[in-house]
Amino acid sequence: MSDIFLSYSRDDQATATQFAESLQGAGFTVWWDQTLRSGEAYDEVTEHALKSAKAVVVLWSKTSVASRWVRAEATIADRAGTLVPVMIEPCDRPVMFELRQSADLTGWRGDTDDKRWRVFLDDLNVVTGDRSAALPSASDPAAVRPSNRSGLAIAVAALALILLGTGVWLLRRGHPVDGAAVDASVASVPATDKTLAVLPFANLSSDPEQEFFADGLTEELLNSLARLDGLQVTSSTSAFYFKGRNEELKVIGEKLGVEHLLEGSVRKDGDQLRITAQLIKADDGFHLWSKTFERPAQEIFAVQEEIARSVAGALQVALGVGQLGALPGMTRDSQAYEAYLEGQVQRRKNSSASIARAREHFEFATERDPDFLLAWLELSDSLRILSLGNFRPEGNALRARADAVLEEVMRRSTDPRLVQAINISRQLSTGDWAAVERGKPVLEAVAKEFRYASIIQGSNASDLHWMAVDKSGRAIPGLEQDRTLDPLNLRVSVNLAGAYARAGHPAEALAELERGLAISPYALQATHVVLLACSTGDKELMERAWQRLVAIDPSASVKQMFELRHRPGEVRRLLRHRMETDTSSASDPQWAACYDDPELALQLLRNKNNPELRFQAALSSWHPLLAQARRLPGFKELMRERGLVDYWREFGWGEHCQPLGDTDFECR
Repeated sequence: MSDIFLSYSRDDQATATQFAESLQGAGFTVWWDQTLRSGEAYDEVTEHALKSAKAVVVLWSKTSVASRWVRAEATIADRAGTLVPVMIEPCDRPVMFELRQSADLTGWRGDTDDKRWRVFLDDLNVVTGDRSAALPSASDPAAVRPSNRSGLAIAVAALALILLGTGVWLLRRGHPVDGAAVDASVASVPATDKTLAVLPFANLSSDPEQEFFADGLTEELLNSLARLDGLQVTSSTSAFYFKGRNEELKVIGEKLGVEHLLEGSVRKDGDQLRITAQLIKADDGFHLWSKTFERPAQEIFAVQEEIARSVAGALQVALGVGQLGALPGMTRDSQAYEAYLEGQVQRRKNSSASIARAREHFEFATERDPDFLLAWLELSDSLRILSLGNFRPEGNALRARADAVLEEVMRRSTDPRLVQAINISRQLSTGDWAAVERGKPVLEAVAKEFRYASIIQGSNASDLHWMAVDKSGRAIPGLEQDRTLDPLNLRVSVNLAGAYARAGHPAEALAELERGLAISPYALQATHVVLLACSTGDKELMERAWQRLVAIDPSASVKQMFELRHRPGEVRRLLRHRMETDTSSASDPQWAACYDDPELALQLLRNKNNPELRFQAALSSWHPLLAQARRLPGFKELMRERGLVDYWREFGWGEHCQPLGDTDFECR
């Protein structure tokens, strides 16, 4: 018996060789078809190796998703609970595996130090070894092994699929179904919760060709829903018996022995398709969820798959089944869930206006369902984003509201690990670096298991921690992985550019900021371009960056700085006024340094009225523009006050500050 069975397409043999050799180098025994000996029966040996392997690693690519062999091997592994899928290039996975989380090793070339590879190996160790290890506490971080796997496997109901295939074949071949036999066979089936029948969608169009589309959509939905863990779906043979019959829904539910019915209709209007789906409680006709889709008629087959995914997601939430429905903190209210999804869409746009709209959606979701913890966490994150750089009363009020929301999450949560993770994240914002270092494994593990990426104000707790304690180089691999997984997330782009800049890679930082600005004209990124241009001394680049910034953000404060940009003395007076009136922004220390006043930059870093001083000052301290300020005697005292020197002596020194003997240090 091998540890790993490697499934791949012949077109990906070079990549498969790379995986096999690297896995063997990591101590795993690997079976793949290159190990077949002459004279062995291919199918018998392969089947035995597949079923006996502890883990089946499937390499998804554009060619493997179309391979019947790979899909069959993945299906058998999924059924056995041994499937470990890996994306080796961007592609659309088979729909039955869309809800199975895949490791993303796109573009991996065998680097065993790659953070993505190490996480993947951790997952394999879990699958091939002890899967029941409990999550240790923060006091025992060495024992924690974060995992990207949610542990919620999506079951494949093989018997139901066989019945489905038989029923569809009979219907397509024109063989009638005996109605009396159906009535007799299902009349006594006991109704249980989490059972569903997908009734044939009605064709409301005059075009008879839409009848086939309506039937195909019904089958696509049934296929998707039959694979959800915890949901029993009636086969199409029985469901299609009711096509064209004017039966009451309660009667249909009793005959099929199901608690829930999914029905819908298809109407073609010109070149548009209008498709309605609704989930109904069979016993009383109560509508749990409904939605209308309008799509171009020429995309009918893509529409089938899209609607199947959307309906599957909604039903997981409404019925509490499958991977999505089993997420801790998920709602069962369809309107709350729709608001939550719209809030996520708005938040990803990363403009002030869109974040404000996201806040409204998340607030609505929490009002609809006060126990919807995911929405509470997103609300806290949105409030925190809106407060960034705003140290006036309204900014303080937003931060206070964000803290109150987190208190609400901890009050409502039944999982002590989530409470622990939130408390650790708070220690990051207050500058308790040692506590975050010790609790970081727990925070990472909880964030991955529960998908609460917004527990802190940033994309990844560890990466922000490294950036704050002068170890930005260690943050770069994780942030680059975040960029690969979520390339349109502007906050990831800002954080990655910041890590590049603080680690001494201004060219990479500028390139990343430009990439983000190509996605969306975001004022924060445009501001960073101006400051980075200033650090390079390129006056022409800085002027172009200024022009773009004022075009993106024509606010009074930006216009004021723009008008004064060629008068350093006036800029410095403005920055001092901001400091004295508690209206400084998070980037003011860099502005002071840009306009040749390192002493003022240091004073701005020390501003005790800043409620986010410790975290923001730590992030600002390592910007390239602060090099002169870091050489001032007061900077060393600031680092002592902020607790960073004690942290460095215990956990290792940073990239800009190094020890001088046992009692002193220097920064550059």
